[in-house]
Amino acid sequence: LPIFIGLYILALGIQVASNTRTMYLASYVEMNIGHDIKEVCFNHLQTLSFSYFNQNSVGYIHSRVMSDTARIGELVSWVLMDSIWNLAYMVGAIVVMFSIDAKLALCVLAVLPIAALLIALCLNKLTVLNRSVRELNSKISGDYNEAIVGAKTIKTLVVEDKISSEFKQDTLKMKRTTVSVTRFRVLLWSSVSFFSFIALALVLWRGGILTQEQAFKVGKLSAFMSYAQVLLNPLLWVIDAISTLINTRVNI
Repeated sequence: LPIFIGLYILALGIQVASNTRTMYLASYVEMNIGHDIKEVCFNHLQTLSFSYFNQNSVGYIHSRVMSDTARIGELVSWVLMDSIWNLAYMVGAIVVMFSIDAKLALCVLAVLPIAALLIALCLNKLTVLNRSVRELNSKISGDYNEAIVGAKTIKTLVVEDKISSEFKQDTLKMKRTTVSVTRFRVLLWSSVSFFSFIALALVLWRGGILTQEQAFKVGKLSAFMSYAQVLLNPLLWVIDAISTLINTRVNI
């Protein structure tokens, strides 16, 4: 027992040190990527023709530059790190389950393809909705800029009500689209959680029978239950990272 306690404390210390280092490096990468891409975008804007600036408002361009560079920095640092961690955790959990009991592991993994298919089917719809939110957010930023820069012209022409009405329509549309994205994500997470509970139920059913027959220890059953309950969450994180990757497109 003392050896086990010592190894456990050592493992916790290594985990804390590695997590601290990982967080620092991810933040460092995110900040530097954002800095470099913003600089490249700024220099590229100086080379564009006048027609480009006639077709796109200052607020729209500013929103796309800031939001897209921030999203790319987040993708390369945090999203990529989380995806690798979750994928490694999922593979490791599968290996451990097979090392404990192969038949029971197959019962749990039988749920995995169904959940993956469901996520893949929902991925395209989620991508379209996220892209719509980004476009609407850029348009609203452009509306803000035009309203501020052209305030004198708007007041001179007495079109405040028209501008206000158009802005209200854009914000309402973005609100509805954002709510749709949230509902879709909640539905997807709930569905995956449902399959996680199915996997847990299979473990309880089959593992309970094996435990009664003295072919399975309670400790192994407890470990199986823990892995079955959280096995599908890493899969969802990986699929979500793929969705983020698809959405990260700079349109400047």
